[in-house]
Amino acid sequence: MSKHKNLIKEKEIHGIPISALSKHKGLTKDQLDIFIPNYNIIKCIDSYCSRKNIKKDKVKVLDWGCGKGLEVLWLNSNGYNVVGIDIDKEPIQNGLGLAKDLGLIKDSLRVISDDNKTSFTNDYFDLVFSNQCFEHVKDIDSVANEIYRTTKPGGEGYHELPAFLNPYEGHLYMLFIHWLPKNRIRLLGILFYVLIRREPFWPELNDLGLIDKSKKYYDYSINKTFYRSTRDFKNIFSKVGFDSKHGSNYIPEINSDKSNSYWYRFKKFLKINFFIEELYLKKPLR
Repeated sequence: MSKHKNLIKEKEIHGIPISALSKHKGLTKDQLDIFIPNYNIIKCIDSYCSRKNIKKDKVKVLDWGCGKGLEVLWLNSNGYNVVGIDIDKEPIQNGLGLAKDLGLIKDSLRVISDDNKTSFTNDYFDLVFSNQCFEHVKDIDSVANEIYRTTKPGGEGYHELPAFLNPYEGHLYMLFIHWLPKNRIRLLGILFYVLIRREPFWPELNDLGLIDKSKKYYDYSINKTFYRSTRDFKNIFSKVGFDSKHGSNYIPEINSDKSNSYWYRFKKFLKINFFIEELYLKKPLR
């Protein structure tokens, strides 16, 4: 079994093997050096700085659901002022070592409570972003309330979400699994994929048999993923007080002249409906 597994090319994110990005392993300087940050997040921050005439190190930015903080550490290493938070203590701990080595402040990565409450004061952040995090949040209403509370009037938010219509479950590498009901039908579907070796091969599950491993993947899919449509997210964030828009087209300076071409619009349509959806938020001035 292990011999066969070694023949499978491990998936990578920005050149970094997924196993190396596991929350169970410490973050390294080599990983940071080859990391490619999210272009739209940088453009959001730069656009805000330009429109408000503020230097980027003076704009307070929050990464909600930062994991080990790779995006946070890259941005801070390049002159931005970013704090990352996560509800899971382990990845935060595995990112703090590198943060310390880089000379960043101790609180650049923080753990928050299970009820999604933070220690930040009201109206603290200029901009809040998340990168494919909200599909892991069961109580999204409490997150929306906390982001609203800690965002300054006139502050903004940019959030990327796995597209609701995407048939590919990117955490488990399985087609249509997240569309199946959360019962025995989904478990049987996962068991089939594990049987044909279409799975993420999480190292901590290597010693488990077919049934036990399938149950672990199933538990993850029903307890750690909560897919919603962009319309649902818009309604949730609008309800707490945000002006909520679908897509980065609403972010000034994030698009170029090519955004008017039919080909660009078609690619944008495919992206936001079948790959990555984008949610832009703005907190009204009082």
